[in-house]
Amino acid sequence: MFRTTLPARATLAVAATLVAAVATPAAASPRPPHAGTTRTAPSHSDIVIDHIDSEPASAGASTTVHILLANHGPEPAASPFTVTVVLPPTTAVDAVPFPDACTVDSTLTKVTCTFPAGLGVLRTAVTLVSVRIPAATPPATQLTGGSATVTSPDNVDGPHAVDFSVQTT
Repeated sequence: MFRTTLPARATLAVAATLVAAVATPAAASPRPPHAGTTRTAPSHSDIVIDHIDSEPASAGASTTVHILLANHGPEPAASPFTVTVVLPPTTAVDAVPFPDACTVDSTLTKVTCTFPAGLGVLRTAVTLVSVRIPAATPPATQLTGGSATVTSPDNVDGPHAVDFSVQTT
């Protein structure tokens, strides 16, 4: 512990400074809220799908669909946001998706992942979905019809959707 003796006048000045710092409302602070902080109104953030990809895989095998989400701002996300992934027809979820907060529907064709509030401006989040390609799929087939949609009450432009496909080798 650090201990020092201050003159009475200096002690009062330090105490007044501490009281002023504690009593200053958060709204007056120019800094954005910390992750996990909740607000009463949505922010003006823009959570988008920046990139989707997967490696080609042979029929009967699996590939992982990588979905990169980003907050383009201008504010941190004050509300949770949800990513819904619909797989191309004939494919199915093959393993537990990432992150753990994702759920898979009973047909194994739709994954829903909810992320907590607090994604900062220019920060990213990732969803990973392992996809099984049917064994009867011919080589060099583009399995189209997949989509990923991110929704948030904070998004200034509404939901953001991107189509994707899975390629066989």
